[in-house]
Amino acid sequence: MMLRGSNTTYRHALLQRTPLRAPRAVLALPRPRPRLASTSTPTQHSRSTWLAPYMARLRQSYPHVDPPSLLISFVILHELTALVPLVGLFALLKWLGVGGAIVAWVVDETSEAEVEQSGWRTTAKEWLVESEKKAERVGRRYGWFGWEKETREEREERRARQKDAENGAADVQDVSPERLRVSGDVANAAASYLLVKALLPLRILISLRLSPSLANVIVRNFKGLRERGRKYVRPGEGAAPLDKR
Repeated sequence: MMLRGSNTTYRHALLQRTPLRAPRAVLALPRPRPRLASTSTPTQHSRSTWLAPYMARLRQSYPHVDPPSLLISFVILHELTALVPLVGLFALLKWLGVGGAIVAWVVDETSEAEVEQSGWRTTAKEWLVESEKKAERVGRRYGWFGWEKETREEREERRARQKDAENGAADVQDVSPERLRVSGDVANAAASYLLVKALLPLRILISLRLSPSLANVIVRNFKGLRERGRKYVRPGEGAAPLDKR
């Protein structure tokens, strides 16, 4: 009896000293992560709020329009509004014979008082130098504007010389009168390029205005072609299998 009582007392003391442990969970559930605050700034929110009514009106008038088609249409129209006026102005200036006069006036205006050159004079000078280089490059490549058609080796040598010259001079280069006098078409091409550059705001406005209409036509026709392709590609929908020979 005394032995049994001592065992009971020992067990009771051992239970009091040993802390009880909670049973381990068989499958630990993941702890819920706190939600991060939205990273959108007030500017982005206001921009999306401003664009929402415009996109709603746009989709109402042009149901097939989406942002990728708008971007593609704008790029196409931007290039067309540059190429079509360039060709038209070149033909008009060549017919009137005033391309040389326009280039001469720009050269005189940009040559006055180098210190006072600013604003549109500097921009016009850069455009004129750029148009001169483009006219020379196209003329030498295809034998136009009075230039002789050059071979690939001659073209590479000329590009290497031009690159060395550009690396040595960082400022805006002057227009070479001898290049503009090679042919009257060079001056007409340079004047046409200048006028197309000056019409850049109008070109952007026209491209923005006509982009939804062109995008609607592109997407609508693309969807029609895709549906026709699915009709002929899927078996059993009107596509006759080819006979094996």
